[in-house]
Amino acid sequence: MKQKTIHILLTILMLATGLKGEAQTVNHLDSMEISLLTCSPGKEIWAQYGHTALRIRNLANGQDLTVNYGIFSSSQPYFALRFLFGLTDYHVGVSYTELFLSEYAREGRGITEQKLNLSSTDKQAIYKALQHNLKPENVIYRYNFFYDNCTSRARDLITNNLHGKLSFPKDNKRVSFRSMIHQWNFVNKWSQLGEDLLLGVKADCPTTQSEQQFLPANLMNDLSNTIYRGKSIVSETNQLLEPHSTLENDSSIFNPILVGVLFAILSTIIIIMEYKNGEYSGFGMPHCYSYPV
Repeated sequence: MKQKTIHILLTILMLATGLKGEAQTVNHLDSMEISLLTCSPGKEIWAQYGHTALRIRNLANGQDLTVNYGIFSSSQPYFALRFLFGLTDYHVGVSYTELFLSEYAREGRGITEQKLNLSSTDKQAIYKALQHNLKPENVIYRYNFFYDNCTSRARDLITNNLHGKLSFPKDNKRVSFRSMIHQWNFVNKWSQLGEDLLLGVKADCPTTQSEQQFLPANLMNDLSNTIYRGKSIVSETNQLLEPHSTLENDSSIFNPILVGVLFAILSTIIIIMEYKNGEYSGFGMPHCYSYPV
């Protein structure tokens, strides 16, 4: 859910120096930390729900990389509509964590890091899965806002490569996709209206806990209370960046409610004028029309 320019040369460099090569040794894996990064919302339509990425840090050689499943180009035609309908192609890419953090710092957005409590076997499996994702034939995927986004991709990369079962906190929430996104897009009434019109009735169906994790904050909160092999899956939580910007409600005078009221007033005036001129006879057939006998 985060806009980035596709740095192909940088990705190739990362592949060559960090996430591609021979099988990693046990010592190398023991010095590796894998973290989930949860980013606070931004102002753009694609950033208003936050973002998720993975941090791969090698304490032995100092290498610090961020794997991002949210790379795209907003310059493609009809991007907003394609985004909402799930017709946008996203890329997975790699950057230095320092660059990733600096971009969010410029935007005033926060980043929370959750270091994962993983075994060497788990790390090796995740590492190999990352290598597979970063092959040229696999870096592009068809983005779906609810079911296949940057957050669900990062989650699945972790959960699908563990050698044990995760015990997520018991979930009793019976919420819909629409009610969840309303908690985040209320700051932009036009965005909320457009999304409500485009999402359709399926967005009102009850969701499972797994489906609710399409939102970065939901996944972060669930992981903080998840048990793996008798221990918390999160070994440490750090606030890498504090949010310095807040999303304010759209203060524009032209909001959907006002436009709707103005349209209703204008329609009423037109009906009254036509009625006075004898040109309006209700919602039935025009008064000048008669059926043949």
